[in-house]
Amino acid sequence: MSLKRMRNDRVNQNHQRWLHLILLCSWILLGITLRGTNLADKSASSIEIATLGYSLGNSFFDLPLDRVISLDQLLSPLQFESTSTPTDVIHHLLGEDNHPPLYFVLNHLWFKLFSTDGELVSLWVGRSLSAIFGVIAIPAIFGLGCLAFSPLIGHIAAALMAISPYGIYLAQESRHYTLTILWIIASVTCLTAIMPYLQKRKIFPIWLGFLWVIINSLGISTHYFFALALTAEGLVIAWFWLRDIQNLFQRYWWRIYLVALGTFIAGLVWWPIVGGIGNSQLTDWISTSFELDEIWHPIPRLLGWVLTMVWLLPIEGTSLFVTILSGVTLLVVLVWVAPGLWRGGKAQMNDIDKRFYFQVFVGFFVGAIALFLLIIYGMGKDLSLAARYHFVYFPIVIILLAAILGKCWDNLEDRSEGKFFFLRRRKVFNFSN
Repeated sequence: MSLKRMRNDRVNQNHQRWLHLILLCSWILLGITLRGTNLADKSASSIEIATLGYSLGNSFFDLPLDRVISLDQLLSPLQFESTSTPTDVIHHLLGEDNHPPLYFVLNHLWFKLFSTDGELVSLWVGRSLSAIFGVIAIPAIFGLGCLAFSPLIGHIAAALMAISPYGIYLAQESRHYTLTILWIIASVTCLTAIMPYLQKRKIFPIWLGFLWVIINSLGISTHYFFALALTAEGLVIAWFWLRDIQNLFQRYWWRIYLVALGTFIAGLVWWPIVGGIGNSQLTDWISTSFELDEIWHPIPRLLGWVLTMVWLLPIEGTSLFVTILSGVTLLVVLVWVAPGLWRGGKAQMNDIDKRFYFQVFVGFFVGAIALFLLIIYGMGKDLSLAARYHFVYFPIVIILLAAILGKCWDNLEDRSEGKFFFLRRRKVFNFSN
């Protein structure tokens, strides 16, 4: 290779790096704009108020319920006290609520940067940390898309994450879902990095397994539903484990067993709390015994939450006409784009180079949906009632759709190049005659 050609290749690579960086910064800026707009305009929900109070290190059990109290007394759990510590946060949270403390401790430290002693906590400050984690998910999903597929699919995933109505909704609430989504992306990235080693029957680096255990531990410490994502990952690994069942005691599988053991031990710490959640009064509202005419309701709700992850029209708080029009429009567009997405998915499955990763993500998504249905119908806990619980598979929906759209883009480019080549040949043929 000539020196000039090497120099040109290096210049082209630099140009591509700058192009990718500029595009990624554009998606991040778009995500910041969408998540920061009207951040504090929506009224705080009861679960947000609880998050703010516990993050401040205050207790709600100190409020008297047997007499009339003043407004100042009622709002006292939302007052910032500089003397409160992360230990107070953990003490009150574990004693009065059923959530792990990591996000609440981080929120507490965040409040200390922007709050004044004795003042009511700012709702904007309370939601801003969640919004920041939501923005960080944009470059995180880009990295996962690049690792598994290509920069093109990474950019599509980042753009989808930036404009996702579901992602914006979660980011504009002072809750721990966006941080958990980051841990899910990080954990799935470790899974994606490790799967080629299993496919080639090689030992993956010990540091990668150690990093995976740390991420999983932090995920469980942020939200217990992270365990559902871990279970979905486990189902994916189990599929490959069964296909390689004759080599179960090879060294490359022992690394997986050690990661599973480390994650199990990290989760075992929280078992005394998790074991009582199912019978807790805080989860009674999702308990259900399905009547025969209602048994099918969770299915369309699950489909609806998946659709809101990529597209949403106004259907709540509007007139009946707007609601019906939005629903019909959504249905028509879904029917219109479904065949193209199906073809893109089939093309991705037929791509010899990339179908392995696509199968991993499809396996995760199918496993997660199966777990939700098992909890809904097997345990009588209707998780379809709340959109926020479906963050478990939200990043996977984004990466799967990005992979399908990326393949549709490739097919469109191939057809365009084929048409251009045909026109060139036709023009040359006419000239020569």
